[in-house]
Amino acid sequence: MLRRCHSPLAWLGLLAALCATGACRNSVPAPAAHFETQPRSLPVGSTAGSVRWPKVGVTASGTLYLLALESTPAGERLALRISHDHGDTFGPPIWVSPAGASLSAHGENSPALAWSPTTLYALWEQRRADGFTDILVARSVDFGRSFQQPLSVVRKAQPSFHGFANLAVAPDGDVYVAWLDARDEPEGSGTFSVYVSRLSHRGASFSENIRVAGSACPCCRVALLAAAGGRVWIAWRKVFEGDVRDIVVSASHDGGRTFAPPVRVAADNWRIAGCPHSGPTISAHDQRLFVAWMTEAQGRSVVRLAWSDDHGATFQPPLTVSGDILDANHPTFSRSPDGRLLLSFEGRPDEGPSWQAVRPYVVELRPSGQPSAPLPVPSGERSAAYPAIAAGTAGRLFVAWTEPGHPESRALLCRGRLQD
Repeated sequence: MLRRCHSPLAWLGLLAALCATGACRNSVPAPAAHFETQPRSLPVGSTAGSVRWPKVGVTASGTLYLLALESTPAGERLALRISHDHGDTFGPPIWVSPAGASLSAHGENSPALAWSPTTLYALWEQRRADGFTDILVARSVDFGRSFQQPLSVVRKAQPSFHGFANLAVAPDGDVYVAWLDARDEPEGSGTFSVYVSRLSHRGASFSENIRVAGSACPCCRVALLAAAGGRVWIAWRKVFEGDVRDIVVSASHDGGRTFAPPVRVAADNWRIAGCPHSGPTISAHDQRLFVAWMTEAQGRSVVRLAWSDDHGATFQPPLTVSGDILDANHPTFSRSPDGRLLLSFEGRPDEGPSWQAVRPYVVELRPSGQPSAPLPVPSGERSAAYPAIAAGTAGRLFVAWTEPGHPESRALLCRGRLQD
């Protein structure tokens, strides 16, 4: 029957119909790229012990930032390391968290890194004596050479759980932090609320905590994006009636003071009696808002993508971007300084009946929004967890991840160069 679709218009109509159902998976070839044949341990040239949950960032000038938890004789600390040669070498650790502090971190609740042209920001959770934690943000105004005293984000009368935070920097320098919080009466059993707070560019403390919405899945990290004109978007996994856990987005157009009711990105209708520990990721390109997430609604773990051309009021039908990769999960966006938008995720190659190690993959989003096929990243024989991606200029690409181990974990980095 397909052979009868001779005209170009007929083929385009068929392609549009397939894409509307999510069936046109990765019809664009994988991006051409040259990767190192083997990943390298991070930080390069260091004798550090266990290193885990790396986050990477790269500036327009090519400076590469690495934020990770590093073990020390006195305990684990959050450290920033800087490379000026695209990852060939890294400088000594610049300690971000205080010495002797007890840090709380795991994959969905690990530290975060964001920056503006003049300031770096690091976010992490730190345990308190009463058994709860603080969400802290420290900033560097000297390009990462030192960090100021951290600021506490959460303000509430009675202690309760809060976590799974993320942060974003707006073009005007304002910093936003969003997180899950248990201070309110839950709207559904086992759910939390989503809160946000803002640090003005010259502020010495975070603003009041603003409740965005309730019914949030309790262990899926929120995603956050801040744009010009006071526009802020927060994405999270919401628990709908019947234990359906799908992704929603709420938008603010007044600098995070008020938020619109959440919009469902896609009706996956994934029913699961428990939190999947997998939150969404969000980015923008040329006025188009992108959201990616994991779902097992059809009995297979896939990463899906949807976009909005009206600032998050409505979303186009989703596409599956993980192709035939098994156990696809934990997507993360990165936009390069010269405008390329890439997505990383983890998964297992579908190669025969035996289980393969989890490895990182990279997808590039074309200007049309159509994703490329997944490109595997060389990762060795052991599984990779929570890959983080940083896209630089001239096609430079950096992918870092944790290789869990007992007693020590390793942070690994693989570098590539995308071709046009």
